[in-house]
Amino acid sequence: DIVGKRTFFQTTVYAITGIELEARDAELLEQIGNANIPVDRRAWPMAVTRRVAARGGEYAAAVVAGLAMMGSPMLAGKAAKDCARFLRRADAAVEAGGSVDGLVAEILARRERVMGFGRPVVGPDERVPVMLALLERYGRSELRFARLLREAERAMFAGRGLRTTAAAWAAAILSDYGMTPEQVEAVSNSWVSVCVYAQATFSGERGLRAIEP
Repeated sequence: DIVGKRTFFQTTVYAITGIELEARDAELLEQIGNANIPVDRRAWPMAVTRRVAARGGEYAAAVVAGLAMMGSPMLAGKAAKDCARFLRRADAAVEAGGSVDGLVAEILARRERVMGFGRPVVGPDERVPVMLALLERYGRSELRFARLLREAERAMFAGRGLRTTAAAWAAAILSDYGMTPEQVEAVSNSWVSVCVYAQATFSGERGLRAIEP
């Protein structure tokens, strides 16, 4: 029923979330995925995959090692899920008559960490401008969670100098398609997993040269 009627990505999202994307929506998310492909090779999922494969580990072992690193709350889909939950808190605060600024002030006062804001090791996230340009091009830059994230970023930057990362925008974009935080994590990881597969193949072929400076 789907062959010739849906793209592979449309089917992937439907399998994960039960959401049927229109062709143009799938096209946008595929391009968001492209923006996330050049993940920094120093990021732990890629670094661990590379080390296992370069030292003779089988392809499957290297992939399992890299995917296991995605369990870190600071990385990939986990970070996007955390930010998706934060965006729902922000939405609830606004619905209750409060504000995003007020919520962020409380979070900063409690020294609570929200994933998706700030990249202390490698600096500003170069993927964010690409993702924002895509949102503008596809007419989805003013949807509910995208607007909430902009407000939150302004407050986070004013309070602590923190800018959004690609994980935060993945959270907002996918949430605006009706995905739950758990589904946000899964779809986000589907993008990053491609990098793990690539590192496992490339590093296995190159051996120790893949991890030499």
